[in-house]
Amino acid sequence: MRVAIIYRQRHPAPFEALPAMAGALAQWVETYSKRVSTIEFFAMGGGLVLGDFDDAGELHRLVAANPFTAFMDVEVVPIVEPTAAMETWDQAVAALAGAAQSSA
Repeated sequence: MRVAIIYRQRHPAPFEALPAMAGALAQWVETYSKRVSTIEFFAMGGGLVLGDFDDAGELHRLVAANPFTAFMDVEVVPIVEPTAAMETWDQAVAALAGAAQSSA
């Protein structure tokens, strides 16, 4: 399943821990940038990861390994490629239209 993992800052990390956390984050980016298609940071803190996961455990490891996770609100949102999403929408609308016509 393709997901967007959105990190929004909940509260700041302790100032004295930032140097070690920055180093750990650099290692996390190096490790997981090979595994996911996108890792981006928001200008004002937080960030976005886009990736495909077959296993919820693998997704959990990625989130748990991020040294800033404890200071973030993390949202995992399934995403769908636009063409596939629009085809599904068209099929659902057609099914609903057919159901509405048969009940009229």
